[in-house]
Amino acid sequence: MQQPILFSGNFMEELEFIPWNEFIYYGELTNNPCTNAVFSNLKNTRTMFRILKQFKGSRPIAHMEWKLENISANGSTAAYANNELIQIRINSSYANTATPISMARTMLHEAIHAEVLLKLISVNAWPPNPNMINAQTEFPGLWDYWVRYKNSLPSGADIGTALHNHLADWYRARIKAGLIEFDVSTGNSHLDWQYEALTWGGLDGSAAWTNFQSLNPTLSAQYYTYIQQQQNAGGCP
Repeated sequence: MQQPILFSGNFMEELEFIPWNEFIYYGELTNNPCTNAVFSNLKNTRTMFRILKQFKGSRPIAHMEWKLENISANGSTAAYANNELIQIRINSSYANTATPISMARTMLHEAIHAEVLLKLISVNAWPPNPNMINAQTEFPGLWDYWVRYKNSLPSGADIGTALHNHLADWYRARIKAGLIEFDVSTGNSHLDWQYEALTWGGLDGSAAWTNFQSLNPTLSAQYYTYIQQQQNAGGCP
């Protein structure tokens, strides 16, 4: 008698990974071999996929276009006119100076932003003003952070403040796990405090970071110095 076929967790992950992978565009990253290698690792080892899968929903839904551009921040994520394709820009100068672990941190950080933006688009909550109310039922956590922080935003600003506070409070542990997984896949390792420090990268304007600085002035200064060192270490070894 033929035995029934049992779908393993890995098989089900494959079914979810394939459609997500089909809508990841990163051709421009090939202009920088180190940046391209870091992203290819995060994508092909499924580290990025598994981190994004932890959001509400069966699988990541963000369609991402990665670019190298001369921008002021290390990375920037934007959605345009409710388009499902989320554009992520990596600072081309930063790409030349960041260590692989610092670049991996930036990419995971921006990928989380991309997933959040498309979640909002999926429930017609984008642009957030005045549409964020539509996220209240499906994504109450995002709605809560929007309500808490929207009044602190200057006129005409985006929702970066609300999203960065949301990320700082809820997703740093996921980024840390992703960085450890990235190191294992490349045969490298860092100390636990170094992973912890890197998770704060890009979040220095958040309320969580301000509180952390107030409670831990020496440690926060150590973290900040390490983040800066990794961002400006001269690129790939």
